[in-house]
Amino acid sequence: MIMRKNCRIRGFSTLIAILLVFAWAFSTEAANIRFSPSIALEESWDSNIFNTNSDETSDYIFRAKPRLGLIWNAYQTTMQIDGGIQSELYADNSELNNVADTKDVTFSVTDPMQITPRFSLRPFFRFVEFKDAVQNNVLILPPTPDVPPSQAIVTARETQRLYQGLLRMGYQLTPRTDLFLGGGISARNYDGDPAITGNQNTETVNAEASFLYKLTPRLSSGVFYIFGYNSFELDPDFDTHTGGGEGRYQLTELYTLTVRGGATYLTQSGDATNEQNDDWYPYGTLDVTYRRQYLRVSLQGSYQLVGGSSGLPTKRGNVGLVMSNRITEKWSWNLSGFYQTNVSIDNPPTRDVDTIQGAGGVEYRVVEWASVMLGGNIVRQSSSGLNEDDVDRESVFLGVNVSRPYKPY
Repeated sequence: MIMRKNCRIRGFSTLIAILLVFAWAFSTEAANIRFSPSIALEESWDSNIFNTNSDETSDYIFRAKPRLGLIWNAYQTTMQIDGGIQSELYADNSELNNVADTKDVTFSVTDPMQITPRFSLRPFFRFVEFKDAVQNNVLILPPTPDVPPSQAIVTARETQRLYQGLLRMGYQLTPRTDLFLGGGISARNYDGDPAITGNQNTETVNAEASFLYKLTPRLSSGVFYIFGYNSFELDPDFDTHTGGGEGRYQLTELYTLTVRGGATYLTQSGDATNEQNDDWYPYGTLDVTYRRQYLRVSLQGSYQLVGGSSGLPTKRGNVGLVMSNRITEKWSWNLSGFYQTNVSIDNPPTRDVDTIQGAGGVEYRVVEWASVMLGGNIVRQSSSGLNEDDVDRESVFLGVNVSRPYKPY
C-alpha cells in the first residue's frame, strides 16, 4: 500500500512539473516575471510548545523564515511558486532547535489559466513538512479556491508530511453552458508509530465533474459529482460518491459566491473487526471572496465525509475567515479565524475533536523593503472521543520582515 501511495504522489508531482514547464515555456517572453526573496526574523513567546493537555511547557523562541517567490503573469492570470523554511531556536528547550523545522512549497494561480477563449485550467500543488501542527495550520488553513480544507487537529509534536494537488479543467460548450472536469490527491504521512500516536498515514484521491448553465450573466446553476477513494496505513479503504446541485453568483465585480449542496454515499468493506458500513451523509460547501484595492476577504465553509487520521471515515465541518487590508501607506493589518470539527463515524467515536485557531497582527513599513510586525495566535481544542486531544495554546511575537522584489529583465 505504501509503495502504491508513493507512486501516486510521484505521478501527480510529475504532472504538476510538466504543467509548470508548459506554462513557463509559453509565457516567459511576455510574462513580466518577478522574483520575491524575503526573510522574517521573529522573537516569540509560546505557552505550550509540546501541544500537551497538561503540564504545559512555555518558552521563548527565535524564528528565521527565509522565503523565495517566483511570480509571473500569463494566460490572463497570475501564477506563483512560493517556498521557504522555518528555523527555530529555543531559549530553554534546546533539543527542539532545528534549522528547518518547517518546509513548504506551493504553486497556485489567482484565477484559472485561460488557455483558449473556451478552455481553462486551474492547477494547485502544495507540500509541507512540519513538526508543530499549529505552525502548519498557519500555512494551510487560509481558504484556497477549489482546495478542500485539510485536517486542522493539533497533535503532539511529530514529523508529518502533507501533499496536496489538483488540476481542474473548464470548457465552454456553448455561450451559456460550461463543463468542468478535475482530479486531485491529498496525502498525509506520519513518522510516529500509529499504535502509540493514534495517527495513520492517509491518502485521498478524487475525481469530479460538474455542469453549469448561465441563467443570467451573473447567476449560474448546475449539478456535480465527486468520486473519492480513501486509503489508510492499517484500516480498510473506503469509497465515497457525492452528488448534488451547485450555484454561482457574481454579486458585484468585487463579490463572488459559490455554493454546493448534496449528499455523500459511503461504501466501506468490512474485515475481521469492522462491519460493512454503507450509509448516506450530507455534503455542502460555501465560498465567498471579496477583493477591492488592498482589502482582501475570504470566507470558506464546508461539511463533508473525509478520511481522518484515526483510520476511519470522519465527518468534518469547517469554517475559515481571512481578512487583510492596508489602511495607510505604511500601516496594514490582518485577521484570521478557523473552526473545524472532526467526528469519526464509529460508535462511540474514536475521535471527536473541535479545533479553534485565531491569529491577528499589524505591520508597519519602515522603508520600502523592510517592515516591523506585531502579532499573536491562540488555539483552543476540545475532544470527547476515545482519543484525548485537548490543547490550549497562546503565542505572541515581534519581528521584522525584509523583502525586495525585483525583475530579472
